[in-house]
Amino acid sequence: KFMSSCLSIFLIVSCFLQFDYLFDPEEKMFKTDPHGFIMTPVFTQIEEQEDQVIAGVVVGVTPYGNLFDRLIPSSADLGIIAVLDDNCGTLMSFELSSGKAFFLGYEDLHDPEFDSYERSEMNIEMYTDMADGQCY
Repeated sequence: KFMSSCLSIFLIVSCFLQFDYLFDPEEKMFKTDPHGFIMTPVFTQIEEQEDQVIAGVVVGVTPYGNLFDRLIPSSADLGIIAVLDDNCGTLMSFELSSGKAFFLGYEDLHDPEFDSYERSEMNIEMYTDMADGQCY
């Protein structure tokens, strides 16, 4: 019940417009990498009830690259290409090299020569439905 009402609010405004205020104007040109948004409701009462009232929303924002930093040791300088593919058709490629994640683009940019080394992991299955072109 909450998700449908929250989603209708969330879908009205683009993420970039809705959260644009989070970045200082002088930083915006550096915020080109994709960001993940985590949202959860804050209710007026702690006890779970049938008709809970939402008092607010807590929002967490982080660049996806932060999630991949330091996954491989800083001594591994040859790099690994990580390709993220969700159920909604979004593709993102990152190079994991020297302890840092570098965003490469919104497509599968791995070298097909290394297909035999591919490993796939279903990590978080959050988005299974679509409404107005948005996953939820």
